[in-house]
Amino acid sequence: MYKAAVLCLSLCTFLAADSFDNQALEDMKNYKAEVTAKSSSASSKEEVKKPSKLRQFFKDPSSIFRQNNAPSKESTPIDKATNNIQSPNIESTPTLIPTLANPALLNQSIATPALDSPNLSAPSEVLKSQSKDVKDSKVPSKYREYVNSKEKHTIFTIGSISIEELNGNYIMPFYYNFLPQYARYLQQNEAKIQLSFKVALVRNFLWTGGALYFNYTQKFFFQFYNFQYSAPIRDIDFQPELMYNYPLDVKFLGGALSDVGVSLTHLSNGEGKGYRTQGGEVIDFNRPFRDPPPTGPDVIGSASKSSNRAVFHAVWHNDNLRVQLKGWAPLMQRRTNPDLYDYLGYGRLDIAYRNNRNIFEASIIGLGAKKANYIGSFQLAYTFKLNDRVGLYFQYYYGYMDSLYEYNFIVNRVGVGFRFIR
Repeated sequence: MYKAAVLCLSLCTFLAADSFDNQALEDMKNYKAEVTAKSSSASSKEEVKKPSKLRQFFKDPSSIFRQNNAPSKESTPIDKATNNIQSPNIESTPTLIPTLANPALLNQSIATPALDSPNLSAPSEVLKSQSKDVKDSKVPSKYREYVNSKEKHTIFTIGSISIEELNGNYIMPFYYNFLPQYARYLQQNEAKIQLSFKVALVRNFLWTGGALYFNYTQKFFFQFYNFQYSAPIRDIDFQPELMYNYPLDVKFLGGALSDVGVSLTHLSNGEGKGYRTQGGEVIDFNRPFRDPPPTGPDVIGSASKSSNRAVFHAVWHNDNLRVQLKGWAPLMQRRTNPDLYDYLGYGRLDIAYRNNRNIFEASIIGLGAKKANYIGSFQLAYTFKLNDRVGLYFQYYYGYMDSLYEYNFIVNRVGVGFRFIR
């Protein structure tokens, strides 16, 4: 019984294996026949199947608009040597290519360049070229126009950073004071140098369309001809600012209100503790500011002068005239110069007029100054441009605040030199 069961199982296994082998052999034959049929049909085909219209549109959008002008198969010449379809002369065939970016082109007939042009390899390149030209011809935004106008006043660039002029850059080897200086050791003739620039930190600050600037102005008063005292630099004024400027285009009075903004301004002469004397020495370095200052005929005052203020500005201009008005408020009073704003005032007015190579400037510094009869001090300047970068420069100053240290000394100065301007 056991042997009969084993014999029956073996016979069934043999028959099943034989059927599987026959089925696999049949599948292999069918697969080989199918591959042979496909290869033979592929070799017998003479033209490639055309893609669908949707696929053709994504590959070559301009082909959809050329269907009406496409040549028929009967009239299309074929190069028998290369078995390729020869392209017709498209130069003489005007093709209508509408552009969505410029609907005016829908009613115009535009001649499509030849396919063998070195600049355009396919009709789709024509559409891309026209789209690019339309994009480039778009009217720039007001902010972009403002940025472009500012770039015209760029002094130089460092990488992607543009250095723009601010309050003027000049060197005056001759700067004469018709009144006595605040100290005996100082000569009336000296040199004055000013360096002033601004750098845009963020062009579209907080997505407002305005720009955040770092401004810096530094003035040197150089006793260049005072050889008896080793030609010292008597005063240096440092004025860093953090300014937000917003461009506008408000038309009125024949011009436009082009800029408004606010800044945080620090003004200092860079000195520390101590008191200056008539002989040029600095005494009592260790005396605290809260203690009473030393007295005597030779003591001028504290060596350190500084101020911090918030400044608002607005600019109006037309083709030749530019007017800037500034107003400020002190943020804190310094013990070393508690009466500074009696001379500095609370505002400033700057007027500049350009005519070809001539630049005339007038400034009223210290509007509302109590010690200056609430009128302020005056500065007049004239620049004659020698070329695109340099001009002859003349300056006249009368009043207070020519330099920070002598803010409470009245001066009457005239100077001549060179100005670096664009």
